[in-house]
Amino acid sequence: IDCNLDHAGLNYTKCLQRGCKYVVTDGHLPICFFPEGYGYEQLGDVNEQGNGEFSVRLRRKASPPLFGGEFNDVFFSVSYETDTGLRLQVAPADVKLERRPLAQRKTTSEKTRKYTVSHSERGETFGVVVTRRDNGKVLFDTRLPGTTLAEQFLQISTRIASENVFGLGGAGSKTTLKNDLNWRVTSFFTEKAPNDESNSHSGAHPFYMLVEEDGRAHGVFLNTSYPMDVLMQPSMATFRTIGGILDFHLFLGESPEDVIRQFTELIGRPTFPPLWALGPHLALKGNNISPNAALSLVQKLKTRVSEMSAVYLNWGYTGVENAAAHSRLSKEMKAVREQLKTTNVRLYLRADPIVLLQDSSRNEDKSFLLTNSNRSQSTVGDIGFIDFTNEKAVEFWKTRCSLLKDSIGFDGLVLELNEPSYPTQVNQTLGRCPDNKWNRPPYTVGKKKNMFDNSICGHAMQDGGTHYSLHNMYGFHHSEATWRNLKLLGEKKNERQVILSSSTFPGSGQYSGHWFYEPECTWENLKTAVVKTVEFSMLGVPHTGGSCSCTSNFDGVCSAWMHAAAFFPLFINEASAEVEAEVSSLSDTDGNSTFATLLDASSSSRATRHQLMPHFYTLFHEAHAEGVPAVRPLFFEFPKDKKAADVSYQFMWGSSVLVSLRVDKDPEVEAYFPPGLWYNFHNGSTIDASSGHTIILPVSENHAHVHIRGGYIVPTYIREQPAVRALSLFVAPDRESKANGALYWDDGITYHENIRDAPHIKGSFVFKTAGKDFEMSINMEEIKSPDDSWMLTIQDVTVYGIREVSNVTLQSSAGSEYASFTHDPEIKVLRISPVNVSSGSYTIKIST
Repeated sequence: IDCNLDHAGLNYTKCLQRGCKYVVTDGHLPICFFPEGYGYEQLGDVNEQGNGEFSVRLRRKASPPLFGGEFNDVFFSVSYETDTGLRLQVAPADVKLERRPLAQRKTTSEKTRKYTVSHSERGETFGVVVTRRDNGKVLFDTRLPGTTLAEQFLQISTRIASENVFGLGGAGSKTTLKNDLNWRVTSFFTEKAPNDESNSHSGAHPFYMLVEEDGRAHGVFLNTSYPMDVLMQPSMATFRTIGGILDFHLFLGESPEDVIRQFTELIGRPTFPPLWALGPHLALKGNNISPNAALSLVQKLKTRVSEMSAVYLNWGYTGVENAAAHSRLSKEMKAVREQLKTTNVRLYLRADPIVLLQDSSRNEDKSFLLTNSNRSQSTVGDIGFIDFTNEKAVEFWKTRCSLLKDSIGFDGLVLELNEPSYPTQVNQTLGRCPDNKWNRPPYTVGKKKNMFDNSICGHAMQDGGTHYSLHNMYGFHHSEATWRNLKLLGEKKNERQVILSSSTFPGSGQYSGHWFYEPECTWENLKTAVVKTVEFSMLGVPHTGGSCSCTSNFDGVCSAWMHAAAFFPLFINEASAEVEAEVSSLSDTDGNSTFATLLDASSSSRATRHQLMPHFYTLFHEAHAEGVPAVRPLFFEFPKDKKAADVSYQFMWGSSVLVSLRVDKDPEVEAYFPPGLWYNFHNGSTIDASSGHTIILPVSENHAHVHIRGGYIVPTYIREQPAVRALSLFVAPDRESKANGALYWDDGITYHENIRDAPHIKGSFVFKTAGKDFEMSINMEEIKSPDDSWMLTIQDVTVYGIREVSNVTLQSSAGSEYASFTHDPEIKVLRISPVNVSSGSYTIKIST
């Protein structure tokens, strides 16, 4: 375990002073490391509970201090939360540990638990071991040197059972889903790097999931808001945080999906976005464009695309302007908002967590702002940050949101600067934080000398504690306060709220999605965007997507970005200031601009996304209700497939839709197809991957590669009509000629405290053999009297892999009738139309 803990690099003398060992190595291994036996030992007897839980007091073994302030007496406790989940806590002996009462936990017993917990013998260096009960596989083992608890430095290490480690998200620029175990440090300190968005840390999610050799999985979550590092090395992981306690939650699953289901049950299920929030968005981030010019630009671009669901305008409460306080600007923006509504385009505005002091009256109560340790206001450049852990701040934020809604109006809010970070123009004049233990801790996360110099100083006080202890949760509290207040403001209409936050924390998905953007459209940034989007879906923030500012299509990178963005859960195309100027200068009839041409080139991917919207919406309902990812990596569906674990730039929408993206300038896409049948979504051609195949797919400037997995039925749009939405069912049988699918549909907008109370349509579809023939059941169940205005009709069914057909009948409780169909024996595609099923149960008989 590495003992080099200093940002300035290794100091030989300090290494020995800390009681560590110094050995010259080949350069890959640490040359200063903790000796065997460094840590704590058992003090007194183990305190055992009747249900098998136990706790024990520990004493620090004699060794020199690392940074000072070490706790000699600490307390270890294990709680059995469920049959597949447990909690391990290590804290100073005088800290009262939080434990859920047994009455609030799920029933668990020694016979039903899937794990066992043991610990070191008395006299040995203390460590705890968690194993799977059925096969003895060690999942968590802290019998390693280096365990330390001090006021400002806590460290513990565990062995890891496989190289397939995923998660640890939101920190910096990862270009692969699988974590690098070659002495890689992941730092959790949310920040926006000045002038370099790609190096920003947009979240702090200290959770990893490990896929075991047999395809089962387990997750490890260190629940702390303090900044921290996680060092991954071959077969081990080391957690280092700069305060608090060590509070671990472990989840055992039969599959990766099972682990994420448990994780989101703990941190909170994701919000269910309205249907429009899954459509194409356009972001205009320029500060110099007027409201009327923005409207003209949107109208011109809207003529180039079949659908534009929402527009983001960089106005509202920002680091430089309070739009609601300027009557002329707010009137112009309100007029733009009304014009957008006539074309069914929604509007996002910006809501930064700051107060411009020059806009505030001298006598106005500002006690809700962060303060210095002497309770004076903590401000820089006439800007104060709101303390969302203060109830006064929540009330103030409600007033702000209400004023913005009344003076301009909006459908969604984008929360920026909540890492927290100062606006760029203020950053340049920031003074250094004072030298004290909160701003210059002895151990600095990421080995950065001055951690807080780009942010609020660590010594600043919040109602919930020091900013030092709450820094990583600032974006979470901003999102929570915004969600609470928008929910109150929207009670009359009772619409679902849409919030997109720059900074996130475990549980943020309950309140917001996550929009991240890159300063340049490069291949490297595209890889990062794909990885981050998939990773955040695993971390309980599924409504996530990235954008970049495309100014040219050099090497096809901007085209590839737009195709990829069309399949991100949050679909945003960003127009840079150059694009805004270029498009704005065009006449209404002029058809050429780089950005507009790129929109044209990606029109097929946009259309494919629109077709798949019923499937996407169903998955977001499942994410909200069950906590499972809407977008997921291949290993989620194929956890025993070693090749699938190495795939980073393909992902699946649910269990059935596979998206393969171009992420470099190579004119071909190297796509891996796990075992099974895969059907091309565009033409139905089949890939038979009997044992998993890597196939070279040609790059197309016009569309991304989308395949449907054999064994599934996917509901898709055909078209939209004023009174009814027409659907088609894409039936992709597996090798046994079986397939199934599901549909969830509601009005797409109404908020329900419990989604089970929503009037909705529940569709289930099953395709199977019937002797030499085939049959398909369609069940469209109406729950709680759905409104006719958003009812669905299944208009046609397309079945792939059918060699021959003689006739097709449609059966219901009303009787049986022959159905019209077309069949192409060459490509083995059967299309049955019209079917016209909107509710009830039907069976389609296909005779060969």
